[in-house]
Order: sequence, then structure tokens, then C-alpha cells
Amino acid sequence: MNFILGLMIGIGVGLVIAPSRGEETRHRIANKVEEMKSRGKERGREMAGEAGRKAGKTAFDKAVGEE
Repeated sequence: MNFILGLMIGIGVGLVIAPSRGEETRHRIANKVEEMKSRGKERGREMAGEAGRKAGKTAFDKAVGEE
């Protein structure tokens, strides 16, 4: 009896936490990759802007004799 109960509980838990179908998994992976690419591009733009501001400030400081 305990074996049957354990088996039923194991099957139930397995169904709840079973991995998604292949198509769903590929879709989630593709979405995550797109999200990461988007974040990377945004961070790249932020870094480029920050570098440009720092370069501009440095050029200005050199032009006016401040370092």
C-alpha cells in the first residue's frame, strides 16, 4: 500500500514539475536570447554615451587647461 501511495505521489509531482515540451522550451530560450540582446544593446548605448560625455569633458578640460 505504501509503495502504491508513494508511486502515485511521485507521478503527481513529476507531472507538476516536468519540463516543458521541446517547442515551448525553444520558444522560451529564443525569448530569453532576444531579451538579453536587447539589454546588451541598451547597455552598449549607455556606455557609449557615458564614454562620449567623459571624452567630451576631458577634451574640454584640456582645452581650458584643467586636468
